Amino acid sequence: MRIDCLSMIFGLFFLFIPFGLGAETEIYSYRENRELVSLVNRAADLIRQTGEAAFNEFAKIDSKWLGNQRYLFVYDSDGLCVFDPVEAGFVGRNLSNLQDFHGYPVVSRMLDLFSNPDPDAAGWFFYLWEDPRHSTPVWKGAYVRKAISPTGRAYAVGSGLYRVKVEKVFVENLISDAADLLASRGKAVLFSELLNPDSRFQILDLHISVLAGNGDILVDPAFPNLARKRNVGDYTDGAGRNFFDVIRNSLSISESAWSLRILPRYSRSGMARHLVFARRVVQDGEILYLTASFIPPTPVWMK
Repeated sequence: MRIDCLSMIFGLFFLFIPFGLGAETEIYSYRENRELVSLVNRAADLIRQTGEAAFNEFAKIDSKWLGNQRYLFVYDSDGLCVFDPVEAGFVGRNLSNLQDFHGYPVVSRMLDLFSNPDPDAAGWFFYLWEDPRHSTPVWKGAYVRKAISPTGRAYAVGSGLYRVKVEKVFVENLISDAADLLASRGKAVLFSELLNPDSRFQILDLHISVLAGNGDILVDPAFPNLARKRNVGDYTDGAGRNFFDVIRNSLSISESAWSLRILPRYSRSGMARHLVFARRVVQDGEILYLTASFIPPTPVWMK
């Protein structure tokens, strides 16, 4: 597994998820994600306590820090790669100008972590990268946390996973960022970003749709070139529930809400449970619903 400077060439999005450190793993449903967050947080704590001496611990093979496709990477606040046990040739190189193949400044975007005054600021990277087990790039996720050494030098320490499982908090923060962009820049800017396949709003096979108050689909990244406007006001799911009524009714008493939608599977026969998150926003007097959905990657009893 490579989450080093080079592997972030395909990086697309850095998602900040604020929380109290006492609950840093409780917000995640899946064991792999909880373990990754716990690993990085322990690594950050070791840097905070022992400084650069922690790197020697991180480099020990078959330790809790390194082994079985698990390892840590560390950058300083200038974008210097200061630790990487997989690609040692990157250590000592400043790659703050590194961009992905679409020109996205992935490393400098990671440096935004240091603009957060919280000494324990943390966030997730989501990016496409080559998996040796597959013929096409797959989504990866890396969790990164700020760590300030006893000398006062600030670092970003992180680790990552192939095919990271989608968490509810990822979707909630994605919708929150879209709502903030709508409020600050307006519909035209937001709609353009939502339809851009290289934007920060299309990660982990997620995308955000926008519905008008009457059920018209104003933005649907799944059908970006559809000329005919669609309306979901009368759509029902596999359980016979009116999808739009569920969203509209739940958002009449709350700004945001989760709901369940039963739809046919695309890859094989049968039905699938889609978790749908929706948020109601008012822009220039118009009610809009921002929605995103995903199929839970693992049954709850296998988390």
